Amino acid sequence: MRILKIFSIAVIALFMAASLGRADEFRGKITKVDTAKKEVVVEGRGSARGVALGFVVNADTRIQLGREPAKFEDLQEGDRVRLLFENRNNERVALAIMDLSLRPRPAPAGNAPGGNASGGNVPGGNPPAGNPPAAPVTGPNTIAGKLIRVGLTEREIVIISPGAPGAKETETTLLVPSDVKITRDQKTLKFEELKTGEQVTIHTEKRDGHLVAATIQSGGQPSAAAAMPPPPSENRRIEKIRQALKIADWFLQQMDEQRAAPK
Repeated sequence: MRILKIFSIAVIALFMAASLGRADEFRGKITKVDTAKKEVVVEGRGSARGVALGFVVNADTRIQLGREPAKFEDLQEGDRVRLLFENRNNERVALAIMDLSLRPRPAPAGNAPGGNASGGNVPGGNPPAGNPPAAPVTGPNTIAGKLIRVGLTEREIVIISPGAPGAKETETTLLVPSDVKITRDQKTLKFEELKTGEQVTIHTEKRDGHLVAATIQSGGQPSAAAAMPPPPSENRRIEKIRQALKIADWFLQQMDEQRAAPK
């Protein structure tokens, strides 16, 4: 059964990668949501900063808020998004919209993440005042290791953590909400100030059904090897494969839930 699932993920990932390869990509911030025309206007970021493009959203457009399926009505001005689109009849038609802003959704009573978040704000108090971060306190909601990637557009980080003696290292990918608390030597940092190669201790929480960073405590200097990113073409190819695998895994989760649902 496990082999069949792995094979299914690989097949779907290859199909998604081929499909995504034919589409154009645009990243930026939503500046307008036109519910009457079913259109969104997105202002570009990075090399496309200052460029505003409109996209048509139809019934076939796949919309995700984080890793959860969403509706057109869930999109809001100010959200950071990644779009895949095609040009049809002189219109840019959105094939997929991934909302990366991680806006907190209204949580059911008793299930609000704030209860855990208050406990997650303690990491700054663990090390003695004025000292560099000591050996991280490990636990089910704590990840300690080295940053190997900081995705500014996606607000995503990748951490490598040492495994148990004789075991391989563990790679963890986390989304970073806009309200996350980031510190280094008890000083507040911006997300853009995180550097690959430095050691971090991250307290996590469940938000909207998936794991995100609640607080990030940074310490240590980037290593020379980690500070050298892979070539741009290689980095982009790996990113596309990673995104395709995430989408394929999400599709399989939906299939499992449908099969498990009572008929």
